[in-house]
Amino acid sequence: MWPADPRGRRGGCAVSRICEMRGEHTRARNLYEKSIASFLPTETDRVARRLLARLAKRQGDFDVACDLWKTALGNSRHGYDAYEQLAMYYEHKAREPEQARQIVQQALDELSRAIQVGDIAPGPYREIKARFDRRMERLNRKNGRPLLAALMTQAQA
Repeated sequence: MWPADPRGRRGGCAVSRICEMRGEHTRARNLYEKSIASFLPTETDRVARRLLARLAKRQGDFDVACDLWKTALGNSRHGYDAYEQLAMYYEHKAREPEQARQIVQQALDELSRAIQVGDIAPGPYREIKARFDRRMERLNRKNGRPLLAALMTQAQA
């Protein structure tokens, strides 16, 4: 799960994960936060932020989770997961379906750019796009958008 780290800088992250698995959520969260505040290798930092966001979400601290998701947005597996988590937050917790729709559209735009320049393989592209398309359809229904408008949005992507 953890990328190779010959200098041992990920130690706090590994301990955080162990604490989390043992149910010591407060301690795990403190250790994740300390690890992120230190200088971690890029991939280790990305993993620590993702795990801290997940833990913050479970604890109901959506401000921290949203901040972490917003910094993770982009063309990567973690980036698309962050788009999805933000969209779910705005749809279900904040009850702002239009904001969720905008987040999903940003993800679809990012995905479209990635496939055009060859930054994503066709298989993962189809899988991720299908998830965001389903979410967009649901959000369009919730927003009362006509089916034709939803289909036009998909055709543009």
